[in-house]
Amino acid sequence: MGLDQYAYAASERGERRHQRADLFGIAEVKGRRKALGEFLYKLSKSHKLAYWRKHQKLQDWMDNLWREKGEPYPEESNDPRWGSTFNGVELELEWNDIQRLEDDIKNGGNAFSSSYFHREDDLKFCLDAKEQLFLYRKRVFYYPSW
Repeated sequence: MGLDQYAYAASERGERRHQRADLFGIAEVKGRRKALGEFLYKLSKSHKLAYWRKHQKLQDWMDNLWREKGEPYPEESNDPRWGSTFNGVELELEWNDIQRLEDDIKNGGNAFSSSYFHREDDLKFCLDAKEQLFLYRKRVFYYPSW
């Protein structure tokens, strides 16, 4: 067992649990979806943005953000016996949160060094998350599971 972390875009909280692989039955064309199909797919229920395994720096950063936001939805925690823990809780990330994360990654702030294993993936996540917020008008969520 270990830390698994997910980021996804959706219209509302909880859609991650109801995700279907291909809501519209869009056929793959040479390994890629058609342009309209891709657009419709991103408008469907939820859209996976990123997956990390044991990325403790990111988890610590998100944990601090969750606490700054007043620890929303603590009842979703996988094990309430531990008290107020950021585990199994869907944390909504707004534009400012993602921008702050991107700045910390680029500038080496909040324990992010200038070169670490997940750096490029984390920056790609920030870009993809902003695309979902702006272009597709989705909401972005981060979900950790120990």
